[in-house]
Amino acid sequence: MDAVGKSFEAILHCLENFIREETVVGKPISLGQTTIIPVFRVTLGLGAGGGNSHSMSSQKGTGAGASIVPHAVISVTNGETTVHSLAGKNSLQTITEMLPEIISQAKNQPAGGNI
Repeated sequence: MDAVGKSFEAILHCLENFIREETVVGKPISLGQTTIIPVFRVTLGLGAGGGNSHSMSSQKGTGAGASIVPHAVISVTNGETTVHSLAGKNSLQTITEMLPEIISQAKNQPAGGNI
């Protein structure tokens, strides 16, 4: 295997170690009797190339990139599950619109609840 192939293989190995289930589904956040679970969309990009020239030595390069974007929020309250899609929307605006309902549910929890 040439140097470009080895570099590409090394990048793939590093990305396998980077991507875990937690990068797709976030850690649940408990707020009273409501649990909020963030869901993210992960996009990966890989590239490798090389070439030779009579006037220069061999040139090789590799690269990788990743994007993690909020995709949805799952809320579970008293056993009822709701999925709030963030796709194609302003994520911050959507989350801000959800806050009053979540805060209201938290206020209605008995004292000493897990907020």
